[in-house]
Amino acid sequence: MMDSVHAVFSPTQTVAEATAQLRELIKTVFVTYGLVCDPQGRLVGVITTRDLLLAEQSTQLRG
Repeated sequence: MMDSVHAVFSPTQTVAEATAQLRELIKTVFVTYGLVCDPQGRLVGVITTRDLLLAEQSTQLRG
């Protein structure tokens, strides 16, 4: 059985914005990775919490 995905990000979000969003999410759910989806809801990437911790805060998730 698959768990629901709670951490969904836009490719235009910065690492800092995604980290702030995660800070709120982890208060209620366990998160180890997030999905990066375009405006149409298509998956364009996957990001781990480690990726966020090591990335420059101003970097957009689209890479």
